[in-house]
Amino acid sequence: IEWAEETIEIHLGEEFQLSPTLTNLGNALTLEWDSPSGGPLSCQDCLSPVAKPLDDILYTLRASNELCADTLQVAFLVDKTRRIYAPNAFSPNLDGRNDYFILQSPDFGIIRSLSVHDRWGGLVFRSDNAVMNEAPTGWDGQYKGKPAPTGAYLWTAEIEFIGEIVEVFSGEVVLLR
Repeated sequence: IEWAEETIEIHLGEEFQLSPTLTNLGNALTLEWDSPSGGPLSCQDCLSPVAKPLDDILYTLRASNELCADTLQVAFLVDKTRRIYAPNAFSPNLDGRNDYFILQSPDFGIIRSLSVHDRWGGLVFRSDNAVMNEAPTGWDGQYKGKPAPTGAYLWTAEIEFIGEIVEVFSGEVVLLR
């Protein structure tokens, strides 16, 4: 069994397809993937399963037939840094570009709460249990049904990531008209 990489580094929530190369093992082949901590794989007895580990993990592939057997180990190092992108400005002018203030993350999660406050601390927008990366769940620049004034606003978000990890983020966004 051959594999180009012994250690694979991925971010939490990413998938990776394992694709080892088998040589000289014949037709009557038995395959078995194993991991000490039971890391999730799309299949345990196929050649190229998809792995989506939540923690650092070591997968072992055992390939055998009536004449020989071989093993291969592949380690995954999972980067658990929660990445989030919040724009520093948006322009809700309905031109189809940057019309909403939305939080984005490749790490997937649920926005438990997102609140936007004006410079005096007054709440101008709040959203609960919103889906990450979706415009309709973000702020459209309205306050009580009317366009909010141009200016700087403070936001705070509580986000639940994969693995039920909750983190609070905050920042400033400028509303442009």
